[in-house]
Amino acid sequence: NHITNTTVIHNGIDVASWTPNESAVHTFKETHHLYNRKIVLFGGRLSTDKVTTPLRHTILKLRKSVPNILLLVVGDQKRWNNCIQSAGVQENLNDSVRCIGWLNANDMKTAYFASDLVTVPSLCLDCFPQTNLEAMAAAKPVVGTIFGGTKEAVVDNVTGFVVDPRNTDLFAHKLHTLLTNSTLAKQMGETGRKRVIEKFSLHEQVQKY
Repeated sequence: NHITNTTVIHNGIDVASWTPNESAVHTFKETHHLYNRKIVLFGGRLSTDKVTTPLRHTILKLRKSVPNILLLVVGDQKRWNNCIQSAGVQENLNDSVRCIGWLNANDMKTAYFASDLVTVPSLCLDCFPQTNLEAMAAAKPVVGTIFGGTKEAVVDNVTGFVVDPRNTDLFAHKLHTLLTNSTLAKQMGETGRKRVIEKFSLHEQVQKY
């Protein structure tokens, strides 16, 4: 808006605390039956402006080409059920979509490490979703939204993909690319972790203040 006397200081994250606990990841996967699945993690406030409807349609498309896909949803179970009813998806997606409720901070970290990738597909103008930083701290690629501040964290074609989630064909294509190309997913995840260390660490933001 051509306002010049402003400074943007992004949220920071304590990257050093984001190290995988293999035992916890194994237990988490066993508890939630995640082995032999391609896990797309999605969490937060569950509502239509968080794009739950396009996301479900996208998973429906992906299920044909990635039959072992699982959208792992973290959030309020009742709100998720309401979103399902309003989504208008006739086909049963119970085998491809699972809401596991809210998680505590430690279990949430484990969920990131147990997943193949993270999606942040909001339609609302989220200023700067912390999920992006958490995913990158866990070295996971992100398929994020063009709306709001996601594109300030996620670099398109570098640390993941930035898309208009209403374009479910493109959304599905980008998810499919990462789910079927583990080398690219790992590369993007590692680049994302490097980026969050350099640009969004808690120390870096404290220095900016």
